Amino acid sequence: NNMRAEISVLTERRDNVLTVRRGALGRSDYGFVIRGSHAERVSINFGVTGDETIEVVTGAAEGDELVISDMKDFEDVSSVKLR
Repeated sequence: NNMRAEISVLTERRDNVLTVRRGALGRSDYGFVIRGSHAERVSINFGVTGDETIEVVTGAAEGDELVISDMKDFEDVSSVKLR
């Protein structure tokens, strides 16, 4: 009697919006945008979240590179030098 079902329910869909791979993004109101040799902390407003992507409403633009790995250790800094 080990029956299992996996169900996905679509509650909202938006076309022509900026989305990024989810990773650790969306767990706070900021993210890190790569600018040259640094990752700079920016305020980001997130919108609709999917299984693999999250909508970026404000704070990043098309073409920006965002750090999607967990940056919790850097939540109190404004910039991180990249190697």
